[in-house]
Amino acid sequence: MVRPEGRQPRPHPALSPAGHEPNPRRLTRRAARDIYLPSPSKDVSDESVDSIVEGSTEASPRGPEDEPVDSFLEVSLGLSASSLPETSDRARQAYEAIGRPLAGTTVVHVLGTNGKGSTAGFLADALAADDVDAGIFSEPHVAGSDRLSGIRVDGDPIPAPAYRRIAREIADAAPVEPSIREVETLVAAAYLDECNVDVAVIEAVISSGADVTAALDTDLVAVTTVGVDHTDVLGDTRDAVAAAMADAIPSGGTVVSGGGGEPGRVIRAAAVERDASFVHPLAPVTGVTAGDGLGLRITYRDHEIASGAVGHYQVGNVRVGATAAERLGVTEGAIVEAIRAFGRPGRMETVAAAPRTVVDGAHNPHAFRALAATVAPIDAPVTAVVGVLDKKNWAEMATIVPEFADDVIVTAPSGANPHDDAPAPPEAVAAAIPAPTAVVRDPVAATRRARGRTPDDGLVLVVGSFYVVAPVRAAFIDGGA
Repeated sequence: MVRPEGRQPRPHPALSPAGHEPNPRRLTRRAARDIYLPSPSKDVSDESVDSIVEGSTEASPRGPEDEPVDSFLEVSLGLSASSLPETSDRARQAYEAIGRPLAGTTVVHVLGTNGKGSTAGFLADALAADDVDAGIFSEPHVAGSDRLSGIRVDGDPIPAPAYRRIAREIADAAPVEPSIREVETLVAAAYLDECNVDVAVIEAVISSGADVTAALDTDLVAVTTVGVDHTDVLGDTRDAVAAAMADAIPSGGTVVSGGGGEPGRVIRAAAVERDASFVHPLAPVTGVTAGDGLGLRITYRDHEIASGAVGHYQVGNVRVGATAAERLGVTEGAIVEAIRAFGRPGRMETVAAAPRTVVDGAHNPHAFRALAATVAPIDAPVTAVVGVLDKKNWAEMATIVPEFADDVIVTAPSGANPHDDAPAPPEAVAAAIPAPTAVVRDPVAATRRARGRTPDDGLVLVVGSFYVVAPVRAAFIDGGA
């Protein structure tokens, strides 16, 4: 990898047997200097900082060592997951208050209506294959409430004690009470900073009020697709969504954009305005359907690769990810390895056979149309288990379902925050689908029903929300249902 000009490599952190255990004082010491001793000209000894840190730590009672992270955030810290809308301004204030972690690190911000998680994961894999110390923050969609799996360094999730420690320090330091989304984003930034990663890959987190990750300093923005989703935050047209995404382009930075047409022109114009380099995705990345109709053979430059990617739409994600990787100086061989190993949990992932059962987090009309195109070549009966959130455009999604399914069972997402992520009523969704449907409210029971009414050579698709994918994946992979 080629490092940015003028940047020196940082030493590896000391590792504990359990994985990456950061210096327990680094963030707190920085926060102490920035918050308790705000004058940059004041000469402060390490001993003085230690005394301030110890005093401030003792003033904040800690929760139980084994307290689950969600409970710690909501109960011990008293943070809200629903009543406090996220705002990028408030997140930025908290980011500044804790010393702008990752400010000296190459940060890649991955945005897009669909494909963010796949592209971010692919890029992290390519960096790792090139022996680059890389960290990633992505929403842990298929891990239920396990926030730890969304923050990883060299594939290892953040330890729970480190998460709780950093979260408390952020909550104490923030000038205005932060939301849970803001805290988890800043925990990721602080932890990756403590682990001295060379590159941090950050997946955009769109929530009730903003893209919280836009508060971070970034160097390269990668845009996968531009469609209509999160209309309350991004707007209700593709051009409006593109303009909202373009706000994340850093001045003097780089943007790799896979969006075409007018949205692509919007992003390009924003790049020019901010004196940022605009990079088209690599043309020499193509793909053809292979094997059973779901697999892909991807051509990258002079390499033909049997990829772990499933679904032709992933070609665009590989194209954006490979272009971003090349801009970071990742070697061709490492990119080939990442293409070969491509695959993300909960994204066109097979969880059972006979009949083949695939879970996919497609959760908006744009993704449903891509799913229909993926399934089109398959000459076999397809049963879909569909569950969606009420805030999504489920009425339009319902009209697309017959394009990829012969038989439909509607279910209800489970485990979501009932205030922000309420399930769409299954009966209403079923009524909107122009095809015969059944309703089974539990996602796992619905999937078992679908498998029972699908021949062994058929296909069962579980789609509509990661809150549907997560319990089904857990039941069939972990529980052997």
